[in-house]
Amino acid sequence: MKKTLLLFTFVFGMSYAAWAGACASGTLATYDAPGFSCTIDDIIFSGFGYVPSGSIIIPAADVAVTPEVIGGEEGFQFNAPWFTLPGGFLDSFIDYTATCNGCTIDDLVLSMAGAGADPGGVVRVDETYASTTPPVSGSLTVGAQGNTLILSKSATFSPVGSLSVSKDILLGGGTSGLGSAVSSVTNLFSTTGQTVIPEPSLLLLSAGLLGFLPFARRKFVR
Repeated sequence: MKKTLLLFTFVFGMSYAAWAGACASGTLATYDAPGFSCTIDDIIFSGFGYVPSGSIIIPAADVAVTPEVIGGEEGFQFNAPWFTLPGGFLDSFIDYTATCNGCTIDDLVLSMAGAGADPGGVVRVDETYASTTPPVSGSLTVGAQGNTLILSKSATFSPVGSLSVSKDILLGGGTSGLGSAVSSVTNLFSTTGQTVIPEPSLLLLSAGLLGFLPFARRKFVR
């Protein structure tokens, strides 16, 4: 009886863990807390990390995180006072993992807004993505350097169940003028197909069936 109850508790605990709460607007100070995860539709986001550096440090509490669903694509918009004066530089590194529950990810979009750089300045976001099953990896870069301005890029790849994404937001203040700035960086994911990730409902069903084991034992075992 005790073993059955322990097994029931274990399975129920796993099913509860599978139900990550819906992603809500907040800051990276919340998102990069140990063990944090949340969902947007069928995608579970977890493993957030943040490392700021440079002559200006933007703390995690100053980076706003807003969940977004646009045209069937899900992801986040990150907003912060990313700004540096001439002669300065700023670097913000953000990473996390996107895992599709009952689906696969086959497309990634990186975009930025409010970007600008005065003479000699640089505003750039370098992003890398990788999955181990199947092996998929690549990179995207958006930004302004000199007279070239690229605000959005996308990548399509073989469907994967989970994708690790890291982005490096780099600003160089240049030599004159007002410096460099960017107000937001956005990631969006497209989903399709099926994966072998068990649905939480199946785990809950298993937990419910385990609850009948003590009764079956009393009825059929003498």
